[in-house]
Amino acid sequence: MVFTTEQLKGFAHGCIGFAEKDSAISFLRLTKKQIDVFQSVGESRLDRALCSAGVSLAFETDAAAIQFFYTHRHAIAWDHFSFDLYVDGVFDQSRRGAFSKQPEGEISFSLDGKTHRIDLYFPQYAQIFLHDFSVTDGAFVRPAQSANKKILFVGDSITQGFDVAHASFAFPHVVARRLGVEILNQGVGGHVHDSGVVDRSDAFSPDLIVVAFGANDYKKEQLEENIEKFYRTLFAAYPNIPVAAVTPIWSTAREDMGEGRKRIANVLSRFETLHVIDGSRLVARLPEFFADGLHPTEMNMLLYGVHLSDALAKILK
Repeated sequence: MVFTTEQLKGFAHGCIGFAEKDSAISFLRLTKKQIDVFQSVGESRLDRALCSAGVSLAFETDAAAIQFFYTHRHAIAWDHFSFDLYVDGVFDQSRRGAFSKQPEGEISFSLDGKTHRIDLYFPQYAQIFLHDFSVTDGAFVRPAQSANKKILFVGDSITQGFDVAHASFAFPHVVARRLGVEILNQGVGGHVHDSGVVDRSDAFSPDLIVVAFGANDYKKEQLEENIEKFYRTLFAAYPNIPVAAVTPIWSTAREDMGEGRKRIANVLSRFETLHVIDGSRLVARLPEFFADGLHPTEMNMLLYGVHLSDALAKILK
């Protein structure tokens, strides 16, 4: 049984729009205004903005197999990818590869034919298009129940999921599974405190917003001014929605990050309603827990998600 693009939209999580091309569908996590802003910054930033980070399909089925075809566009510097499959909340299977060797292809998963909730996580390093998505003939399929609470994540490459091999290990996904919430991941590699990219979408109404910037702009002379403008714009776009700001995590790549973290924390302290979370306490402070000195390894990304979810749970109460 092959699903139409309209049916796939009903299974989609972590997106606010869609792009269709030649019977294939892609899932967008940014508004048109936001995409236009990133395009104005440069082609590389646009590529990262269009990546399918945070996107998943969630449905219940008694199928014995799932199969689909993918193509990709806007792949970025990280060549590897994974499609991760969770069965009733348990990481069960993964299909991994390299975009340079497999720019398009067929993905299939075998199941036991019993009724399960399926969560399929998309790669975070490219814009993914799906077509001919199918399950075993005669199987039933229905959209999985959505969570009641929603969290919007705004940030840079670490929020987007660099440099984990398994897309489902990005810390926003970890938070979503631990807290049982819906997420929209608007992390874009290389981005900074930019008020121009703040844009509210009617398709996603968050109960909490998490901002994790600073690693790319902590040295800027206008840092304080940019942070102030960013949060005032954010509060205006999302009145009465709690906001948590995560200061830059510990790293070995940027030895002067500590001073930058203090500058950022000082500005954040001016906002009485802002929940400030010390990012340096969310990850392991050991060099071997970083892929390149800045981006966490998969183990450290999991730690990030666990510790952050504990902090966010107190805010969501």
